[in-house]
Amino acid sequence: MSKLGSYINLTKPAVSTLLFLGGITGAFMAFQKIVREPLKFTVGMIALYLSISGANAFSNYIDRDIDAKMKRTCNRALPSGKLTPKEAILFAAAILILGLIITLFVNLNEFMWIILGIIFDPILYNFMSKRRTYYNILIGSIAGGTPVMAGWSAVTGTLFSIRPFLILLAIIIWTPVHIWSIAIKYKDDYQRANIPMLPVVKGVKISSYAIGAFAIMLFLVTTLYGLVYMNFLFATIMIAFGIVVLVLSIKLFFSNKVQEDSMRLFIFVYVTTGNSDPIYLTISSIMLHSKSGQWITVSNATKTVLLSSNLSFLASSTIPAGNYTEVRLVIISATAAIGGLNISVKVPSGVIKIPIVAGGLKVNGGSTSKLEILFGPHIVTTGSGEYILSPVITARQIS
Repeated sequence: MSKLGSYINLTKPAVSTLLFLGGITGAFMAFQKIVREPLKFTVGMIALYLSISGANAFSNYIDRDIDAKMKRTCNRALPSGKLTPKEAILFAAAILILGLIITLFVNLNEFMWIILGIIFDPILYNFMSKRRTYYNILIGSIAGGTPVMAGWSAVTGTLFSIRPFLILLAIIIWTPVHIWSIAIKYKDDYQRANIPMLPVVKGVKISSYAIGAFAIMLFLVTTLYGLVYMNFLFATIMIAFGIVVLVLSIKLFFSNKVQEDSMRLFIFVYVTTGNSDPIYLTISSIMLHSKSGQWITVSNATKTVLLSSNLSFLASSTIPAGNYTEVRLVIISATAAIGGLNISVKVPSGVIKIPIVAGGLKVNGGSTSKLEILFGPHIVTTGSGEYILSPVITARQIS
């Protein structure tokens, strides 16, 4: 590994990116502010990423002795000798201080949330509690949620709002599920390094109960957020994810292969922000809305479609010529095939209303038409100067 690569490795790039995505999420909750002040958003996010990377570099510096004792971490830049402690702490201080200085040019509220994250992660977690108590991750988890609030504050200039706070709360609850799952898998590693993680101190079974309890709380918080703040489609997907976490957590109670199943849970809760497993919608009918105000049912055939893919279908009746501006998908269920499980959420008579962009759907009419729907996100305006990010589709006539 090159010197530059070692410095990058010192910042825990995977963890930094995950925390940074939390900040992006918080910022995008006020998307209209980003559209109005894109430079402020950009500077705020640069400052946030530098600060997160600096804090993680400090964490690596503090943990360098115990990292050397663990197979999972012994190849990191410090225990492997690729960087000296002096090089590491100077680099950590430089990018952290730079991030904080830039933050002050954005606003004081983002600065305060980043400072709170620093207090709870390298100081209260890595330096003070990680080696002393099995409550360590409960303390450190607070730092995992602060980037969401920092992102929100960066673009809005406000210190607090209940919507990003619910995401912060979800991350705080999610973190022990994530860490205790991996601690079960690498229990011997933590024991060798004398780190009192919950599975080391209380055993695997007690840890499984704790994971289950936190998974239930995570399900309740994310479901509340989905029902209050998200549209029908994404609320359904979020609930499906929550059910998977519950199933995988409860399975630990009765598992004869605890290490294997805990790793499965760890992998799932780690990658949900970038999950590649398929999600399917079962659609009972498809309708088109014309500019003249008419609704035309173009298909009554039940079909299952993979989310984020194309949907081609043959209209069940002749479609009058015209320009159509909206599609309605009436769906029966959403199924998430995640982690080897098929979780189906029934949603009777659920309707997804989706505007058609790119000039609408122009149909020539006169015959039964074959249509193609292309799923994908885009930005729409509310008409009052505000913009929102909306899951929408484009559509075209094939024949």
